[in-house]
Amino acid sequence: MKEQWTNYRDLASSAAVAAAAVARRYQRQRPPAEEKAGYWDLVTEADREAQVAALQVLRAGAPEIPIVAEEGADAAPESGLWWLVDPIDGTTNFVHGLPYFCSSVALIADGAPVAAAVADPSHRLTYAAARGAGAHCNRRRLHVDAAADFPQALLSSRVTPRSPYGDNMRAYSRVSGVARATRNLGSAELELCHVACGWLSAFWEMILNPWDYAAGALLVAEAGGIVTDAAGLPLDARRPSAVVASNGRLHAALLAIIQREAR
Repeated sequence: MKEQWTNYRDLASSAAVAAAAVARRYQRQRPPAEEKAGYWDLVTEADREAQVAALQVLRAGAPEIPIVAEEGADAAPESGLWWLVDPIDGTTNFVHGLPYFCSSVALIADGAPVAAAVADPSHRLTYAAARGAGAHCNRRRLHVDAAADFPQALLSSRVTPRSPYGDNMRAYSRVSGVARATRNLGSAELELCHVACGWLSAFWEMILNPWDYAAGALLVAEAGGIVTDAAGLPLDARRPSAVVASNGRLHAALLAIIQREAR
């Protein structure tokens, strides 16, 4: 199966790069944004066009596999294979001209990512992973960092209002008080990639849609890290979830803070 997953990884890479090329073309224009759920949830013409570009690649390379995309209405199947596509993750950053956003594509098998790619057009980096084949950035093998405690660690999260998964305000404050530093960067998929790179020691967020975390979650796992929900259970890419990703060494301590403080 590993060879099959690597073939799909390469297709995911092509699709993510195609979407990212559209985002890069629009980047300097700063296209106007429309609100979806509210002022914090934006979409632009670049998102829609980037999604079309990614879907064209996927349909040409694997027409038999259904696609679930952020700017679409299709629900995830309960079993089998399907693609998850986020044409621009970090749209708010994109709209404001902040070069921290990406395009992501993941292949899901029965709720778990098995092949994935994330393209960062601002820095011309493409992250890719396949189950059992490791994680890479521009073909360089990735490994999580070795930080063993919070004073050695750079972490990332987002302070969110109360959600069904808990209020992150207190957890963020508590971690910030013991960590070397905590950041709020605005693109979950890229932040997960940066855990895989070893640039961040951990990342967590209390609510993410599957297209916001599936690709990055596989990258972290294949780089030697751990990814779970806030209870320490495996993620299920059929539904939204809290996401906690780390180098493994910090995971239990980070989960303990989240479980105690995010209520």
